[in-house]
Amino acid sequence: TPVVAGAPGQNISAYKIAEDAGIQVVFGKTRELLSKSNSAIITSGTATLEAAILNTKHVIAYKTNAFNFAIANAVVRVDSIGLPNLILGEQLVPELIQTDCTADKIESKLNEVLSSEIQNEGFAEIRKRLGSSGASERIAEYVNKDLINP
Repeated sequence: TPVVAGAPGQNISAYKIAEDAGIQVVFGKTRELLSKSNSAIITSGTATLEAAILNTKHVIAYKTNAFNFAIANAVVRVDSIGLPNLILGEQLVPELIQTDCTADKIESKLNEVLSSEIQNEGFAEIRKRLGSSGASERIAEYVNKDLINP
């Protein structure tokens, strides 16, 4: 059963399309939802890393207006926007951004991810690299290496 994890700070009205389609919107329980899901479609952000740590297969889907995208693209030059991909230095999690972010492409990539064990192996490597304590500092190091001092 599809469920939408509402983003912190967003109002329920931002999810009118989901509600109109009969999809439940839940706030404040992203980790719980991810832990019970066999797959997810996630916008970029910390939820991608949470999903990886919880071993939830996923794709990253992100679309914004052209103006915001142009500004972000001019300011930040990265090969990936997903934290799992930044940490591993490879495209483990498919990233469907802007014109690639279509329903057909999301469905196709999600089916590819679900039919393979590659993400599970990559997620195990992420958990190994981050360890149990001091993970925040190690995440910052990976992001700094790719974003600030490439």
